[in-house]
Amino acid sequence: NYGAYKTNSHDTATARTSRANENTDSEEIRKKAKDFSTVLNAVSSAPDLRPEKVQDIKTRVDMGRYDVSSSAVANKMLGSIYNIKL
Repeated sequence: NYGAYKTNSHDTATARTSRANENTDSEEIRKKAKDFSTVLNAVSSAPDLRPEKVQDIKTRVDMGRYDVSSSAVANKMLGSIYNIKL
């Protein structure tokens, strides 16, 4: 009957370890969710536009001095598609 006790003892230890791992995983998930929420709130509250930059571009367009480099536009487009900085 010792064999049955040994198996049950092992199963109990395994169950305790499993519960401990689940608690650690749950804590980690809660922490990551809280961090994500903090970042999301910060990004959501940030303005989408930079008024000073918009005004500068408007002024330069009105004066006929706004030149856009086609290679710079292409680099930005490719960089955003492939997630690289060219």
